[in-house]
Amino acid sequence: MTVAACCYQSGGVASMPNLQMGSNRNGVDPTGHLIVSDYSVGQVRSYSPDLSSYVTWTVPGTAPELFSLDIDSAGNVYADKWDGTCRIAEYSPSGTLITEWLNCGPGPGSFTGYADIAVDKNDNQFVFIVDRNTGMVQEFHHDSPTAMGLTAFWTLGFSNIPFGITTDTSGLVYITTGNEILVFQASAGTGTLVSGSPWDATAVGGADDITADGNGFLYTVSAANNSVTKWDLAGHRLCTYENPGTGPGQLNGPDGIVASLDGTLWISESTDGRIQKLVPCIATPTPTFTSTPIQCYEPIGSWGTLGSANGQFNRPWNISADLSGNIYVADSQNHRIQKFSFNGTFLDTWGIYGIDQGDMILPNCVAAAENGYIYDTTYGAGTARIQCFNPQTGGLIFDKAMSDTSFSPTFMCADGNGSIYVGGEISSPTSWVIQKYDLNGNYLGLQWGNTGTGNSIITTIYGMCADHSGNVLVDDMDLIKTFNGSTGLLNSVLPIPGSMGGGWSLCMDNSGLVDVTRQTAVILQLNPISGSAIQNFGNGSGSNLGQIETASFGSVFNTINGWLYITDEGNNRVDVYAPCGTPHLPGW
Repeated sequence: MTVAACCYQSGGVASMPNLQMGSNRNGVDPTGHLIVSDYSVGQVRSYSPDLSSYVTWTVPGTAPELFSLDIDSAGNVYADKWDGTCRIAEYSPSGTLITEWLNCGPGPGSFTGYADIAVDKNDNQFVFIVDRNTGMVQEFHHDSPTAMGLTAFWTLGFSNIPFGITTDTSGLVYITTGNEILVFQASAGTGTLVSGSPWDATAVGGADDITADGNGFLYTVSAANNSVTKWDLAGHRLCTYENPGTGPGQLNGPDGIVASLDGTLWISESTDGRIQKLVPCIATPTPTFTSTPIQCYEPIGSWGTLGSANGQFNRPWNISADLSGNIYVADSQNHRIQKFSFNGTFLDTWGIYGIDQGDMILPNCVAAAENGYIYDTTYGAGTARIQCFNPQTGGLIFDKAMSDTSFSPTFMCADGNGSIYVGGEISSPTSWVIQKYDLNGNYLGLQWGNTGTGNSIITTIYGMCADHSGNVLVDDMDLIKTFNGSTGLLNSVLPIPGSMGGGWSLCMDNSGLVDVTRQTAVILQLNPISGSAIQNFGNGSGSNLGQIETASFGSVFNTINGWLYITDEGNNRVDVYAPCGTPHLPGW
């Protein structure tokens, strides 16, 4: 399988001549400072977030050496300390010793003096160490602020040396042994290898170290390939950043990596004593409204017919586009999501009818988010569910019940800033609402549409989309309502001009204009500030080019090519409009 290229840019570089080779040498504190073990001089460096400056503190003891470390959410530092004895030590952010434990030895409750450390990312109550010499993994719990108790231990059982260890927000433990990544669940005093593990890392040059962010992603580095690889929690490779060299943003034998919660990466290179910050590239947002919108759209083609084969549809509903220009359609009564290139070439499909994890029943909604994943809503086990898939593989990332068992979701959109909005009807009491979720499918406790007075009440949702300013726009009968996505409060109301029937879907083009697919098969382009009509286009109801039999609840603007895509439910197809003068593609 071809893996996409990750995009990162340099956020700073620092020189550190004493940087020791190997993994787990650094961590990120809650303020964004990089904490690094200055191995041979018994010091810890705290770098500023841009790596332009640092302060140090010295580890207490006689000629101490620090092999590895990790940071908890309070900024406390846990380090593998060697000063003639084998100790794990916890220090305050300023370097004051809080507690230390373990002694030299091969069995539980001790180690051989060369270990990697990871603090759990849930409540920071557990500390995991893996002994590089014996392959033993031990889990310790904070029995008190100054005491650590052994709660679980197990041996890897593999001949390869463990290189690095990390944990995710669900409590799983990930250990790399170079060419493999092992995933364990610690419970009942031992560690159980998770199904699907180990993962093979040979295709990316091996994994010399591993780390996890706060958004459900893992990262490994390969010194051999001068690369960073991003993984999902199911072991699928999402993308690889390979950029050999010694300049900013380039990699020269990277053998250490740590991620902050937001996905910023810090890479260490012992070969040239260098630490580098890599920041994910920011996608170009949809521009705000200007006075020079696209003045003319015309139909250039369509694809799809009634059926269940690849590229066919049975009541297509929502539609979305990712940052690469690929198109995703919620093929509702075929109980699946289909993926297409910008010109309608079928690429992939996932979903089958059923109520098990990853199955679908009438998926109405689909949204491509900025993390590269595809989200949808479906039904199963008596409740509506929100699902997340990796579009590179079709692999399920998660499948979670939604917050209200009576919720009937109809619309979904992503705002490009880490949030998913789902609109639909609830029955307790019967009303239309919008709910806000994060990219991990967690309900954020914000719902609106059924409280307040006047236009704050949503009568019926016929379409919705989000802009990059944190607003959610809703087509409510013949009104366009703009809500603040952080509070749910109503910002503005614009009447839809004309008498062409209620709106059916809503999106924004790259000039900030709202496109409304009308019930009478006319598409109306609006100024989102004044509400005035810019243009009408479309050739009415029917099955010919530019006609719409029944405009369903989906339209999306593709920022890559400037085309508008509309799901035509009555014709079971996707209709495509482009700026006037765009050549029709072959076969359209």
